[in-house]
Amino acid sequence: MAGQKIAACLFLLGMLTALSGCAADSTATPLAPAPAAEPAPQRLTATQINEQCWMENEANKGDIDRRMKIVNKCIDAKTKEQQRR
Repeated sequence: MAGQKIAACLFLLGMLTALSGCAADSTATPLAPAPAAEPAPQRLTATQINEQCWMENEANKGDIDRRMKIVNKCIDAKTKEQQRR
């Protein structure tokens, strides 16, 4: 019984070795990956637009009124840009 299992394992090992040798010698050209399609532009939510504009103006920490004006202009511009899409 144990001899049969060992013989079966050796046979299987030999077959797998032979098959791996065939695969290594294969001259078939591999399939080329399909070109990646350009993803559709993702629409941002109002919250995401606000966050992006606020973080882009992180350097203007001193004058909050000035920063708010810049952020509001950014929000308006990004909102209009999304509406055009």
